[in-house]
Amino acid sequence: MTGFQDKALAMRLMQDSIGAWGTDVLYVYHLQRGRDANAQEVTTATVSRTELARLQRSLNVQLRSVDDHGKRGLHVDWARRGRADLTLWDDTGIWQGMPEKLEAAIYGGLTAAEQEGLAQATPTSFPNAETAIAWGFDQGVFEVINHARNAYDVVKRACQPKTAAEMWELWIADVLARKAEQAKPPAERSLQTY
Repeated sequence: MTGFQDKALAMRLMQDSIGAWGTDVLYVYHLQRGRDANAQEVTTATVSRTELARLQRSLNVQLRSVDDHGKRGLHVDWARRGRADLTLWDDTGIWQGMPEKLEAAIYGGLTAAEQEGLAQATPTSFPNAETAIAWGFDQGVFEVINHARNAYDVVKRACQPKTAAEMWELWIADVLARKAEQAKPPAERSLQTY
């Protein structure tokens, strides 16, 4: 456990140190394929769910490198204040002009008010569980990120959704119910468990 604690503290220090300077940063991690305890094929990140959820507070965009028969591109999985679920292809073969192309596709034509609206809107889906957990934590209904992760796992076990879309719907409903419960005066609240 000490090794994981050291890694988590190091990641927090790195994140806070870089963010304090207001610089643009690209965090890169990889996806790996393997099998779970039931021998089902799964794809996981090389960084833990908790670390990704903690890192979410510093992210503006999540990109995924894609390849379509040798044609490379970047898919925008999530954007905090802009458009998401779009793919931009590398026409140059060397990623030339891609940062500008990404910025125009994600933010182009959006006013500051529209960007704020996107940031505050309740999502209808998430690119992955880490982003869903981080969103739940950002709603202020959990004391620490691990409580959000535990609640997410409880919802998943209790409801056993068949699809990711079903899980997102259940998770959003659970978080919004917790938020509504916390808005009540303390004497009217029901007991919440994580």
